[in-house]
Amino acid sequence: MKKVYSARRSLIRYFSLLLALALTLLLAFGVYSHWIYERQLRYCSDAALGLYRSSLLTETDRLAAFNQRISADSSGFRRLTAANLTQTERLSLQYHLKELINYAAPDAGLILLCGDEGLLQYTFGPKTLYQGMLTYRHQEAARALRTVCLELPGDQLNQWHVAECGAFTFLFNVYAYKNLRICSALDLDTIASDSASSSQENIRLFFDQNGRFLTENGLAEEKKLDAGSFEASRRMNDCILTRTSFPFLGIGLTCFMPVQGIWQYSRISMVVLGILAAVCIAVFLHSYRLMDHILIYPLQQVSFLSRQLSSVDAGAMPHLEEKDQVEELNTLRESLNSLAAQKVRLQKQSDDIESEKEHALLQYYQLQTRSHFFLNCLKSLYSMLETRDEARMKTMIIAFSNHLRFIFHDNLSLVPLRAEMDEVKDYHRIISMDSRQPLILTEEISPEAEKCLVPTLIVQTFLENSYKYNGRGREVLQFIVRIDRLEYEGKARLRIRLSDDGLGYPEETLKWLNGGEAPSAFDQYHIGINNLRRRMAILYGGDYELAFFNGLSGGANILISIPAREENEGEKP
Repeated sequence: MKKVYSARRSLIRYFSLLLALALTLLLAFGVYSHWIYERQLRYCSDAALGLYRSSLLTETDRLAAFNQRISADSSGFRRLTAANLTQTERLSLQYHLKELINYAAPDAGLILLCGDEGLLQYTFGPKTLYQGMLTYRHQEAARALRTVCLELPGDQLNQWHVAECGAFTFLFNVYAYKNLRICSALDLDTIASDSASSSQENIRLFFDQNGRFLTENGLAEEKKLDAGSFEASRRMNDCILTRTSFPFLGIGLTCFMPVQGIWQYSRISMVVLGILAAVCIAVFLHSYRLMDHILIYPLQQVSFLSRQLSSVDAGAMPHLEEKDQVEELNTLRESLNSLAAQKVRLQKQSDDIESEKEHALLQYYQLQTRSHFFLNCLKSLYSMLETRDEARMKTMIIAFSNHLRFIFHDNLSLVPLRAEMDEVKDYHRIISMDSRQPLILTEEISPEAEKCLVPTLIVQTFLENSYKYNGRGREVLQFIVRIDRLEYEGKARLRIRLSDDGLGYPEETLKWLNGGEAPSAFDQYHIGINNLRRRMAILYGGDYELAFFNGLSGGANILISIPAREENEGEKP
C-alpha cells in the first residue's frame, strides 16, 4: 500500500529546505567574514601593543640613562652632598640641576631630586599636570614619592618599582649618591588615558602587577579579569585582550580593543549580506505563494467543501469565498456550493424531525411518571371533600393546579431557579397533606444562583424519588437542597447538591445511575431520573455532570453541575 502524503506539506518542506540551505550558506559566509575581521582586529591590537611597548621601553631606557648620568657624571649632583657648601653655591648647583631636570622630565611623569633635608627640586611633565597647572595633589604626590625614594633599600636602587602616591600610580627608578637621590617616574594612569584619547580604534591600555590592575582607564569590566593570568591574545566577552609583560620593570601591559570595531571593517559586507538574505527570503516566499495558489489552493478548497459535506452536524452553508481567474475552478466552486446548499437543507429537515420525535418521547415519559400521582391527588381531594376539610382542600387545589401548570411547560426549555423552587414547594405541600410520613424540606440557595436558568423538574424529580424510595416508614425524612454558583476552570457553573437521610440507593441502582447499563426506557422505576438525564443531554450536550452516591451515615446524595446561565442570556442553550 502506497503511503499517503499531503501535497501542501510536501511543498512547504521542499521550499523550507531550499530556504534553509540558502540561509545556511549566507550565515556561513557571514561567520567566515566575522572571523576574518576578528583576525584583523587581533593583528591591529598586536601592532598597537607593540608600538606602546616600544615607546615605554624607550622612555624607561632614556630616564634610567639620565638618572645614571646625573648620579655618576654630574659634578654638581655630587658636590651637593658636600658639607662645606655655602648657601650661594648650594642654590647655584640646585639651579643648574633644575634646568637639567626640566629638560629631561617625561611628558607623563616627573623627575625629583631629594635628600634627607627634604625635596630639593621636582618637575612634572605637561601631560601629568592638570591644565598645565601644578596643584596640591601634585605636591602631595611628589612628597609621597620622595618618602618612598628615601625608604628604598640600597639593594633596590637602580631598578624600576611601582608605587601608589595619592591619586597617582608611578613606575619609578632611583639612583643615589650618599644621602642625595634622583628619581625619574612615569605616571601609568596618564600613559593609559593618553593612549585612549589618541587612538581611533578605541584602544585602552591597562598596567598590572602581581595579579592586579594598576590602572582602570574607565572600564569597570576589566576589574573582573585576573591581571597577569595570560599572555599573548585572547577573546573575552565583547573585547579582544592582548598582553605583554616587562620582567625587568615588574609590570605587565594589557591592550583592550572592543569587538564593536569589527563593524568598522565589516559593515559593507554585513549590509550586502543582509540585503542578499532579505532578497533570498522574499524570492522564496513569492515562489511559494505562487506555487501554493496555482497547485495547492484549488485542492485545499475542494478538500474543505468535501469535509463539510461529509459532516453530519454541518451548520452554516459551506462555500468557496471568491471567484478565481481559473475558469475550471469557478465551475467547480458553483457546483459544490449548490450541492452544499442542498445538503444543508436536507440535514436541517432531518434534525427538525429528530428533535420533534425526541421532544414528543420526553413529553410521554414525563406524563407517564405522573399518572399515579394525579390519581392519588384526586383521591385526596375526594377524601377532604367528604370530611369537609375546606381549608386543606383549598391549599391542595392551589398547589395541585400550580404543579399541573408547571409540568405542562415545554420540557426542553429552561426556567429560572426560583420558579423551579416554587414548584418544589408546591409538590412538598401536596405530599405533606397526602402522606402520613413527615417530610422536612431544607433550602440553602445563594442569592447569585437564584437568577440562573435550569431545566424543569431538576430538583423536584429527586425530591419525588427520595419520597417514594428512600423513606423509612413513618419516620421523619429530611430533604436538603444546596445550590450555589462558582467559577471552575474559567467558566461559571451552577452546583446543585441534593441529599436526604433515608435508606439511600441500593448498590445495583447506583451502578446504572452512575453510567452502568440503564434499565428499559419504559421501566416503572426511576423514569423521572432517566427522563431528566435525556433532557440535560439535549440541552447541554456533554457540558454537564450528574453523580449519585450514598452518604457515610446513609441517605441518597446527588451532585449536579451545569453551566450557569442567567435569564438575560436566553432560555435555549
